[in-house]
Amino acid sequence: SNDYSLISNQSLYSGGSVQNGTYTLPSNCGLIFVEDNAWIEGVIPSQVTVVAANVTPPGNGIAPNIYLPNSITYSNPSGVSGLTAIAANDVLITPDSPQYMTLDGVYIAQNGAFGRNYYGDSSSGKMTCPNSYEPRTSLTIHGTIVSNLRTGTAWLNGCNNGTSNAGYLTRVESFDRQLSTNPPPFTPTISTVGQYIYWHQE
Repeated sequence: SNDYSLISNQSLYSGGSVQNGTYTLPSNCGLIFVEDNAWIEGVIPSQVTVVAANVTPPGNGIAPNIYLPNSITYSNPSGVSGLTAIAANDVLITPDSPQYMTLDGVYIAQNGAFGRNYYGDSSSGKMTCPNSYEPRTSLTIHGTIVSNLRTGTAWLNGCNNGTSNAGYLTRVESFDRQLSTNPPPFTPTISTVGQYIYWHQE
């Protein structure tokens, strides 16, 4: 199927009374709602939740995705900064993502999957990597992944040269304890009664 995650060109919005496309989130409401696909990247300065969903009657069969073209980090990781990204469909890392990528936050793929598609070539019956999209080196995730379908950011023997995989060859995942006690607004929870158990290994 076609992949529409790459952006060929972009510019700041300057329609109507809006002078440019840079906005400061109000301190009392860290919510961004997009009724279409959304691309997120950069440094998160505060608590923010981004939702990509189609609410027009009854969704017109379109379920928006969230695309991650670059690293997402916090300017203040001690609980002041936080991100929750909720897509009605997929949360996908784009093909031109960096070799070393870091993702801080909570990522929720409501009806789809969190992951990175295979961008090699399988047209000859063999999986090969003739382009600059495969493979990638390292993916570090600090937070939480919630996915309706199976997650995947690597492809076994995807480059078809011995045991060379495609996608992210090294993955490091860790839980963000700050987000469990101080999540961004409207972050879904599974229980109204929370319990935290502290443990450490010696």
